[in-house]
Amino acid sequence: MRKALSFILALLMLFAAAGTFASSAASGVDEDGFAQIPGRYAAGSALAACRASMEPLESVYVSDSAGHSMFGTLKGGTVAQVIANKNKLIENGVSEEDVNNADEATERLIAVLTPYSKLTGEREKFEYYKENYEEIRSQFMRLYQALYSLHKSSLVRMELTKHGKLTRYCQFVAQLYVIATALDDTVTFSGDWRIKGNDGENVVYYKPSDLLESVQLVTDRDAADPSGLTYPDDPDDPDVLIGDVNNDGIINKKDSLRLKKYLADSSVPIVLAAADTNGDGIVNKKDSLHLKSWLAGFDVTLGAQ
Repeated sequence: MRKALSFILALLMLFAAAGTFASSAASGVDEDGFAQIPGRYAAGSALAACRASMEPLESVYVSDSAGHSMFGTLKGGTVAQVIANKNKLIENGVSEEDVNNADEATERLIAVLTPYSKLTGEREKFEYYKENYEEIRSQFMRLYQALYSLHKSSLVRMELTKHGKLTRYCQFVAQLYVIATALDDTVTFSGDWRIKGNDGENVVYYKPSDLLESVQLVTDRDAADPSGLTYPDDPDDPDVLIGDVNNDGIINKKDSLRLKKYLADSSVPIVLAAADTNGDGIVNKKDSLHLKSWLAGFDVTLGAQ
């Protein structure tokens, strides 16, 4: 049994090399409590929509402050170790299906993510992402579900705790949850999600923001599926998302607040063209009211009428 227990660490080491990325809290509500409004792009925002869809995948390659990335974590383990020791885990009550899924999903993710990491042009990246989206989405969700299920085993948690690896394992599973839900438009990030850990003295139920750096969180916009998108023929032509005053790729109450601040102090940075929400060529209080009406769901159009 001692040998079987020690293999749990091998499973952890398959994924323990790194972190992941993102630009803001992962949720249908952002870190400041503002509701996200995905998918409502203004006319002429094809490039913005393509970039928004790619955001979860791009986050896989961005390093945290320690120089770690999700991609590096996935490549850092030895899949053969899992295969060689699978039977010992199963003998001690660990799900064979979970071990197999973790093994295969990792291999398939490395296979599909490696070519993308070598691409440099945004168009070719988007076309690759569009072609392989379903594989990327499904395997991230598969890996997350397998590792989260393994974590439920008291045997796994006990051994990880003994070797001081439980918190790191929880961090990795939280990262997977953030990315998997951001990639899957049919699954929405839940603010109630928790994972059981230990702070050294007591049992703790962590949420992602307890475990991850801000660069390890990516917003779940429910806009990752690129199947209905086409990369524009002329991406160098300025492609302004009308209403996206703060230039974060999505229109929400933050933009309304930023525009209000700008109208009171013109030194506040904004995307001026995006702030002309009523399309009259002037940025003033009328634009602020127009944007508020749009955010409230009234039948108004952003930009030139």
